[in-house]
Amino acid sequence: KHITSDRFIKILLLCIDRNPDLLKCTQKSLITCMMQCAELGLTPGGKQGHAHLIPYKVKGEDLNRRCELVFGYQGLIHLAKRSGTVLDVEARVVHANDDFACEFGLNPRLRHIPSMKDPGAANGVYCITTMLAGTKHVEFMRWDEIQRIKNRKPLQSDSPWNTDEEEQARKTA
Repeated sequence: KHITSDRFIKILLLCIDRNPDLLKCTQKSLITCMMQCAELGLTPGGKQGHAHLIPYKVKGEDLNRRCELVFGYQGLIHLAKRSGTVLDVEARVVHANDDFACEFGLNPRLRHIPSMKDPGAANGVYCITTMLAGTKHVEFMRWDEIQRIKNRKPLQSDSPWNTDEEEQARKTA
């Protein structure tokens, strides 16, 4: 209901314009990804960063690709807020020169003051989810945990992990 067929086609054409390798994908995989986006109310490939259409090589074939839908963290936040149980989600990267403390247990505490000068290397990511009832949930991941997730499958040259590593790390948390 929220997307016309004309808009659906325009979005697909814009995605293909930005990434011509999508034309090498099977029609079925490309349309399936677009239908998933439409079903969820997410726009792929746009500045909103909701979702991305990624062409992956088919093992053993040079020319054929399979399109996969990869959610951006903004898309995941959008879906969470739309669920009616989440008020807000915030994810941040912690760098070596930041003032950071995270404690769990009966009296959880999080303090993060980003460095105003050279932030240094990334060494962790945290996410705070504020529920509609006012409760908060904090998730923290060390940078080595993020890297293990990043390295689960081989990266292609146009992978968002290569171009936007910190954004991908935020999404992972």
